[in-house]
Amino acid sequence: EVECIGFMRRRDAHGDRWGEYLLFNPLAGFRWLVTYSGHWTLVDTLIEEPRDVNGHRVFGGEPYAPFSRGEAEVDYVLGEFYWQVRLRERTRLADYIHPPGVLSEEQYPDLAEVTWSHGTYLPPEAVYSAFGVEVSPPRPEGAYLNQPNPHRDKGRTLRWLCPVLAGVLVLVSLAGAASKANQTVLSHTSDFVTGASNAPVVTAPFEIGGTHDQGVRIQLSSEVSNGWLEAGVDLVNAETKAVREVVLGVEFYSGYDDGAWQEGSQSAGVLVPAVPPGRYYLVVEPEGQPGRDQVPYHLTVVRDVMVWSNFWIGLSILLAYPVYRWLREHAFERERWAGSDFSPYTPVSEWIETSMDDGD
Repeated sequence: EVECIGFMRRRDAHGDRWGEYLLFNPLAGFRWLVTYSGHWTLVDTLIEEPRDVNGHRVFGGEPYAPFSRGEAEVDYVLGEFYWQVRLRERTRLADYIHPPGVLSEEQYPDLAEVTWSHGTYLPPEAVYSAFGVEVSPPRPEGAYLNQPNPHRDKGRTLRWLCPVLAGVLVLVSLAGAASKANQTVLSHTSDFVTGASNAPVVTAPFEIGGTHDQGVRIQLSSEVSNGWLEAGVDLVNAETKAVREVVLGVEFYSGYDDGAWQEGSQSAGVLVPAVPPGRYYLVVEPEGQPGRDQVPYHLTVVRDVMVWSNFWIGLSILLAYPVYRWLREHAFERERWAGSDFSPYTPVSEWIETSMDDGD
């Protein structure tokens, strides 16, 4: 149990103010309760200076990163203290953080004294409850320097659960792909003739077997060279006359200009999902580049193929919440370090300036 015996308020060079309550227990001695914008930190004075390792301070085996340096002065004081506190008493401050902990160095030029302390973040409700304050505490404003990142705690389980679920999804998808028939049910070759009427081509009927709706892949290939070929293809159910329309196109160009080059492809495919079993035929309407006498092309239909879009949709749904949690966690850290003299994040203003410079 402690008693609050003193209170003082400090102000830094930027005009920010915070309060420091001095707590006392006859056996445990003095402690401090620091409050700023609804945030609370319980502080103990240290006997020894924390070890300095490459600019970080080490306490309890954990590195504390430098957060801020500056000066502050007392602008209000009330009660009793273990030294004579004066208005406008100046203090040089340096804070190092490892949330929920904070290490603070205080130098008193007027007293030729340096002290170190360690603070731990407290929920406002815990402070009000401890002192029997029956009203609700003010809601904390912003992200405080040693406030634990609430989004990091919420996402802690996701760090191991998400990879496990993703692995299960991959295994299930690979097992599903391995169980597919991948059966070729049509192989059709025809010619596109430039300048001819090129009436629609109707292929021979073919059977799509199985007992359930399935993915069907239609593949177009043609040895076009420095040209293109496009085909509108209707997959027609011979019994119900239901039509599934797709368009396939191939183009391939090559040449020599400071070295050999090529672009495009001589084959293309499209997946038609959820095709019921039954008897089908294709109606093909080809179009080609003018100036080509005759362009042969080949159509292949493969039934019961893996629909990988389902895997990517499932993976996207699985990753949506973890990505959201990571973005919230990252945004909280950016907000925390926005008030730091040692922020590891590039300010948004610098992004804008850099973009404008690049544009110029």
